[in-house]
Amino acid sequence: MRILITGAGGTLGTVLAPALAATGHEPVLFDIQPLRSSYQFIQGDVREPEDARRAIAGVDLVVHTAAIHGIHLGDHSAQEFYDLNIGGTFNLWEAAAGAGVRGLVFSSTLAVYGQAGRPRSATEVVALSEDSPLLPGDIYGFSKVVGEDRRGDVPLLPTQGRYPQHSATLRQFRARLLLSRRHPPALRRSKCR
Repeated sequence: MRILITGAGGTLGTVLAPALAATGHEPVLFDIQPLRSSYQFIQGDVREPEDARRAIAGVDLVVHTAAIHGIHLGDHSAQEFYDLNIGGTFNLWEAAAGAGVRGLVFSSTLAVYGQAGRPRSATEVVALSEDSPLLPGDIYGFSKVVGEDRRGDVPLLPTQGRYPQHSATLRQFRARLLLSRRHPPALRRSKCR
């Protein structure tokens, strides 16, 4: 299966490509920055609909990891988060629908839980699950909730069944499992947000 990885130069993308190749899949890397890799690489920007369409042409599945992450809240404006995390995600969903892609895996985050994950006191422990309410506390968390909505999990906007039926959301719970197999604990804590 040909699998497009957006944000392929990031932490999750660099782990996924060899893992997919090792299981017999053909990773196709897509990133705004040039990458040196033995896998097929397409340079482009998910914020540009034509770049998204060009990258998706001929792939079976998309793993969308491209984003400005919460650790960068102080370095980027709300507009930049919106443009990349929401606009870029919309462009990928649209390109996937137009190309008949079989599925899309959307990389989300624990930031979608925001206020639901904050203890009310220093001694309280909050247990989160995928059924916890989505109460993002910043533009990053909000942008990921909107991205998840394109799957139809969060009833913000009607998808009208036009997006790939075989799609999934990958929140931090699952992403940490992938990273733990490759990176030492100090790196996982500093980069997996």
